[in-house]
Amino acid sequence: MTAPMFSNPFKRPPARVLVRKPWLAAVLFGVLVAALPAARAQQQRTIDGLRINIGVVTATWAERFPEERATHPDHGKPGADHHLVVSLVDADRDTPVTGAEVRAEVRGPGGGVQAKNLLPGLAAGVPDYSGLFDMQAPGLYRITVHVKTGTGNKPLAARFEWTNTD
Repeated sequence: MTAPMFSNPFKRPPARVLVRKPWLAAVLFGVLVAALPAARAQQQRTIDGLRINIGVVTATWAERFPEERATHPDHGKPGADHHLVVSLVDADRDTPVTGAEVRAEVRGPGGGVQAKNLLPGLAAGVPDYSGLFDMQAPGLYRITVHVKTGTGNKPLAARFEWTNTD
């Protein structure tokens, strides 16, 4: 008799647990992002039952992932030095929200504003929305995320702050 391939309390391979519980994958991804030195920010706001999570990482860190290179071929080029990732979760059901229109406005320390529609993608099998921004100047950045879900709800806006200490 051979030893079991995986020994865990779920009695199934870890990857299957993450597929069956996408919120768990999102949490684990968030913890990973928060723990890495390249990860600079992870913040969360809940508005009208929608949990909006953001993360900011350097573009060079994000380009290590093939799915990010495919979605954003301009990683690391001028004006594309930081990667903003947004995930959306229905706070009542604790399930990822897909099919939303997500736009981010980033106001830099000098007052200039960059506004972009974020591209849908997957990180660790969890839906997200992301874009590349010029955030290399040291100082405070004000990030506003605008979300319109497909359920006919009014557009929502969440405001965040991130400081580049480099």
